[in-house]
Amino acid sequence: MTTIKLKKSLIFLFFVMHFGCVKQETPETVNPTPDIPIVEAPAPTEPEPGQEELNPGTPIVSDEPAPDSGSGSGSGSGSGSEPTPGPIPDPVPEPTPVPTPDPIPDPTPEPTPEPTPEPTPEPTPEPTPIPQTFSDLYWESIEYQEPYIKAVYGNQGQAALPRSFNLKVTKDGVEMFTKTIEVDVAPSVGEKREIKIHIDELGRPTGRTIRLGLTLDMSNLIEEENEDNNISSTALTIPNLTLPEFRALSLRYEGDNVTFSYQFTRLPSAYFNGKTFSIGLWAGEKLRYEISNRSADLYDVAHVIAGIPIPNHTEVISQTMPIPRDFDNYRGREARFAILLDHSYEIFESYRQDNWIEAPYFLNPLPGQSTEGMPDLEMESAYLMTTYPYLSISVRNNGADVSAGSGTRFKIKIERCGGSYTLDAGQIPLNQVGSFAHPISQMPGLGQNCNTRFIIDPENMLSEPNEVNNVFEFGPLFLPHPDGVVYPDLQLHTLWIQQTPSYISLTVNYLTPHVQTSVPVRFRMDRCGYTVFSRYINLLPGMNTFGLGLYEDELPARRQSCVTTITLDPDNNMRERDETNNVTTGNFYFY
Repeated sequence: MTTIKLKKSLIFLFFVMHFGCVKQETPETVNPTPDIPIVEAPAPTEPEPGQEELNPGTPIVSDEPAPDSGSGSGSGSGSGSEPTPGPIPDPVPEPTPVPTPDPIPDPTPEPTPEPTPEPTPEPTPEPTPIPQTFSDLYWESIEYQEPYIKAVYGNQGQAALPRSFNLKVTKDGVEMFTKTIEVDVAPSVGEKREIKIHIDELGRPTGRTIRLGLTLDMSNLIEEENEDNNISSTALTIPNLTLPEFRALSLRYEGDNVTFSYQFTRLPSAYFNGKTFSIGLWAGEKLRYEISNRSADLYDVAHVIAGIPIPNHTEVISQTMPIPRDFDNYRGREARFAILLDHSYEIFESYRQDNWIEAPYFLNPLPGQSTEGMPDLEMESAYLMTTYPYLSISVRNNGADVSAGSGTRFKIKIERCGGSYTLDAGQIPLNQVGSFAHPISQMPGLGQNCNTRFIIDPENMLSEPNEVNNVFEFGPLFLPHPDGVVYPDLQLHTLWIQQTPSYISLTVNYLTPHVQTSVPVRFRMDRCGYTVFSRYINLLPGMNTFGLGLYEDELPARRQSCVTTITLDPDNNMRERDETNNVTTGNFYFY
């Protein structure tokens, strides 16, 4: 019994210590916790007489003092039987704590100061986007101005060119070259620039029409507004060039100087502006000028005068200079000397035969050298041959035998009736007389009786100790009129037309009797509205046939078939017994 009571007391004490004094609440006062069931305490029942029931939810109150039966336990009065313990109630859930109400505010709170508003920052405007600009290259114009093709291009875009670029040049679809145009010389916005292309850079396509292609920025390195206007394809006609015509006129060694003269008989076109040419003075025991193969030229010494500008006139140009020191080994003796125009082939021309003069000279000795052996020519006599219309002239050589070695030659000039005539005389041995017969047909004053003067070696081709005895005053001399005289005849033989290289060649028969002197002859060509002349050739005795020609750019109306008339000796420099056989006409095609 005591044990049972003790157990009950311990159970009661556990509940008291764990839950404290439990106040009986009605279901309305309990705030149920979700999901936790509310358990109501059973109604109190009256204990049976003599029994005490432990109510774990209600504390035991007694007016009697507790017996001193031990700590933490109590005993009830009653019978000695032990009461039956009732069921142990389920533990009452912990009550939900009541929230503490908010404190009641002061009915008169102090005014709270208004907060100072933060200043509203001004919105930063968005930057306005800058529109992107580009350059734009284009071609303005393309034209031919000899000797250049001038092409104008510009920049019509809104921006300058950012870098250098390349230019490509094509001819008939074939690339000729490219060149870089630096950015510092390229056009700015709205500007134009000129490009000059020399026709030599295109292979000198004269006398035909070409298709010229020009491409700016060929590699597309520059971004442009319009990429379609960088290419130009233009048909250009390049006319034939006007080639120069020049000829050597004289070469004379006299004393310590040499004098020569030459003449441009036709001035070249603008292609030759700024170009220069050279003159070569040759000396040697034997000279040879090979027009078609200059590597075969033969001379001992050549003194070259370079950088001579092309003149702008057709007057005779004469130049005197000291005998070159290169020729010192030929002083005091006989040798052959020559002059060659355009010695270094700086000016191309199709006819070069008259660029050359060769003559023998006996140069004056240097100071201290002996004068022995120098020739001395003297006019001896002149008379008209009665059996044939020829004039016979006799000249004596009082000095050295100049026929040895190369054989020095000289000329004779005849002046009469206001005119003059110069003829080649030849050479005369030492202390001998040379006689020369010449037809009178080319001499002035035919049919007249005029004072006649003979000048031996008028160009002083020979240096002589005595130059005074070279002039001979003959007095009145009658030369009959040439009526009834038999003259030579020029006769057209063959016209040869060649394709590569393009040229025509006219072969002419020189029928006897020959004129005993040099006569310049050329031909004229009339074709397709053009008139051109060939170069002169000097006819000499013994030339049974000779040729004249036109070459490359000298040919008129190339690649066309036209009626062509060729007239031989249009200047009538040679009097002939038949002038009707000097003209030929036909329809010819020139390549």
